[in-house]
Amino acid sequence: MPKVNGFTLISLLLLRKRSCKGFTLMELLVAVAIMAGLVTLVLPQLTKYATYGSLQDGMEQLQSSLRAAQNNASSSTKCSDGISASSWYLSFIYDTPSSSVKSYQIGPKCSDGTTPTPTTYNLPTGVSIKNKTSPPAHTGIEVSACHGIDLTNFGAEVFFGTITNLVTFQFDSTNSGCPAFQPQNRMVITLQLDGDPAQTREVTIEKGGAIYTN
Repeated sequence: MPKVNGFTLISLLLLRKRSCKGFTLMELLVAVAIMAGLVTLVLPQLTKYATYGSLQDGMEQLQSSLRAAQNNASSSTKCSDGISASSWYLSFIYDTPSSSVKSYQIGPKCSDGTTPTPTTYNLPTGVSIKNKTSPPAHTGIEVSACHGIDLTNFGAEVFFGTITNLVTFQFDSTNSGCPAFQPQNRMVITLQLDGDPAQTREVTIEKGGAIYTN
């Protein structure tokens, strides 16, 4: 029997017929099962990557906000009504010990003694300032050797002077474990993932003006 490219005419007809049949139900079920297995393996990793990305975004956002307040001070940006600003600040304040700190405020202190309503910024969803469990009202904000600033009464603020360009830190002096005359050389702000508190990032502000992340 004559052959075409090594195939007999009958084998070519059978091959053509087979190729026109398409996929069987069993083949489709196997393909769907494989795809479902791949989605099960890959989707959690993608979700985890996106969540950790939010923590990174929160760290970079906070660093940028601090630098924005610092730049406003160094460029002598005035208050909204045209009055000179004596300083620009970023503050963290919350109302109850059980609440998480998920936002902060930026605004100027005006030279006439007034303080305009600051602008509020929210951290990315699922990201907050790290909470201390003991005592619960204390947070992951540290000023030098003063660990876990309590924000319930006064809060914590970073000030950038418009003339001196000096950085100063203010917080409630009644915090336990805070030495009365502790030199305030730096503030460290620890961010955490709400769903995985072991995952943290830090933003540090040095008294000399450096702002960096870890």
